[in-house]
Amino acid sequence: TPINMQKMNRILRDCYEDEIFKKILENDPNKRITSTTVVNQLKTIKDKISGKEKELLQLCARDSRSDL
Repeated sequence: TPINMQKMNRILRDCYEDEIFKKILENDPNKRITSTTVVNQLKTIKDKISGKEKELLQLCARDSRSDL
């Protein structure tokens, strides 16, 4: 079965974003994250997903089997 990178990225984003939303919606204003922190965390998530995608593609390229 082909690897569906869009689906994998969506699943990873959903996991990470769920945590961010919990922090954004925190009732205690002192514990709530700032918009700057949200932006920085989203950039970090994007970089992690991009890195994992590249790593997976490299692993697939090394495997000579055609069923990947």
